[in-house]
Amino acid sequence: AYFNYIAAQAAVDAAQTLTTSAAENFRVNRIRFKAGVGTSLELSDALLSTTQAENSYISALADLRVSLVSLQRAAGLLPPQI
Repeated sequence: AYFNYIAAQAAVDAAQTLTTSAAENFRVNRIRFKAGVGTSLELSDALLSTTQAENSYISALADLRVSLVSLQRAAGLLPPQI
């Protein structure tokens, strides 16, 4: 349970980094599009990547919460069934 929690925390950290990177990529593509040097397809792809990264981050947070409950249960801090 402990190692699952550590792995879940690492996944959250990675997803957060990916989300930040995707948001920056979207920002740059939006500027390029407004300047007339980027295409709407590039902007749409950047928005899709940002949305997917945010979804991955939310999923990683949920997995972290589940692993925390499993760790607490394994440590005897929670009843067997809640």
